[in-house]
Amino acid sequence: MRKSLTLKQRSFVKEYVRNGGNGTQAALSSYDTKDYDTANQIAVENLQKPTVVESINEVLNNQGLDLESIASPVKNILYAQPSKVDAQAILRAAELLYKLHGAFPATKRANLNINLTETYQSYSYKELLQELAKQRQRTEELLTDLKE
Repeated sequence: MRKSLTLKQRSFVKEYVRNGGNGTQAALSSYDTKDYDTANQIAVENLQKPTVVESINEVLNNQGLDLESIASPVKNILYAQPSKVDAQAILRAAELLYKLHGAFPATKRANLNINLTETYQSYSYKELLQELAKQRQRTEELLTDLKE
């Protein structure tokens, strides 16, 4: 079962859809802040919450703005009247729709906290360097997975 949104999150969702996907402006309108950086952070955090993203998609779908229903008319206009529609307008419309549906995440982030004190206390300097090289390799693999 989906966790319900707070009043501020519901307001954020409504403003986010209304303003075309500007999370910072939605946070400025919905939360008790006038600071742009704080609003930006609130927006990033909200857009990482599955319940908020699901609600945004639900509102878009209820308004007939799901990906399938928009893609078809855009495609029809492109093929039926290519001289009346320039490519930039089509790309902008598609970009906005994809942005609203979260297809372009703002950032990918991963946090890793490791307590090394007890584990490596008895290691020699050479052993620590070898372990550090192994950990760097593992970190690079994790970062590569995040990029995909």
